[in-house]
Amino acid sequence: MSIELRDTSFKYRLSGGEEIEALAPTSLAVEPGAFVAVVGANGSGKSTMAKLMNGLLFATSGEVWVNGRRISAGQNDLFARRTVGLVFQNPDNQLVANVVEDEVAFGPENLGVERSEIRRRVDEALAAVGMTKEARRDPHQLSAGQRQRVAIAGALAMHPDYLVLDEPTSLLDPAGRREVLAVVDEVRRSRSVGVVHITHIVEEAVSADSVVVMDKGTMLAVGPPKSLLSDEDLMAEASLDVPKAYRLAKRLREAGLPVPRCALTPEEVVSALCSSS
Repeated sequence: MSIELRDTSFKYRLSGGEEIEALAPTSLAVEPGAFVAVVGANGSGKSTMAKLMNGLLFATSGEVWVNGRRISAGQNDLFARRTVGLVFQNPDNQLVANVVEDEVAFGPENLGVERSEIRRRVDEALAAVGMTKEARRDPHQLSAGQRQRVAIAGALAMHPDYLVLDEPTSLLDPAGRREVLAVVDEVRRSRSVGVVHITHIVEEAVSADSVVVMDKGTMLAVGPPKSLLSDEDLMAEASLDVPKAYRLAKRLREAGLPVPRCALTPEEVVSALCSSS
């Protein structure tokens, strides 16, 4: 049981026949219940990786496996889309209904789920993302953060084993970003769903079990966030910044204060300062 990329690569074919490699041969495994963050700048191959996991794209070379089944065009691709829920950067790209609860029901209906079970799944998914009170509203009249929560509910209603989030906060203001991240954290903790969070905002990766660092279609490193996200040379190679709290902690250490190098969040910096006072 896992999502596995086995020496997987992908090339886009342009209209003139030229091929552009979006993902170099990459091997990665995402276990059930794991929280994996994939970080990288635009054009690093993050979104291509997400679509390969979900069966929206198929490997040019190598293999993609989901829970023991090999995924390719016409072979287990629908299984991948049921098992790996994908939430896009822009929720408007996946909203199809004019009522929130109908939007969340869309996926299970297409799976042929029994009506009473659909009702149960819709109620359950809306409760999970805190949108029960908005069930009868038009999703296009909601805030961007609320629309993203509806998109997450739609994915959850499919009862996936994994949830892949492709830059889910990049179009949101700080308040919307916080509410979506809180929903993802609650879903991950309460449902044992494996989460792959794709982002260029490194602060969103600090609580992950492991981090994948991407650059120009190549996986530069995989490992724990405290070692990778504090590696200034690695972050620079990936055209990313280290977390803001890490930069603050570094300046405090330079001023002689006992803040550990592994402090990546404001809470860890404050805790270190309080412990030393």
